[in-house]
Amino acid sequence: MSHQAQAQADGHPGVESVAERVTRIVAEVLGFDVDEVAADATLVEELGADSLDRVQLSLGLEDAFDLEIPDQDAAPLRTVADVISYIERRTAAQAITG
Repeated sequence: MSHQAQAQADGHPGVESVAERVTRIVAEVLGFDVDEVAADATLVEELGADSLDRVQLSLGLEDAFDLEIPDQDAAPLRTVADVISYIERRTAAQAITG
């Protein structure tokens, strides 16, 4: 586990959680302030993401979390909370398989 990932797991202040990082990336890609992006907000209907936005969001998440998000995994992600859960599962799996 990387030092940053371990610090996140230990809950050290000043280190963004997965939820905070995902929310920040969603906000940046879709042009919102972080405090305007609720976990239960739908990416398309409420936040207005189009297909290009969704691709940019996937690329931003891939860069931020050092993982690849296959199209078949990204397609069913409807809400910010769905994205957070997906990234948490993937990063946990990466930590285990290392």
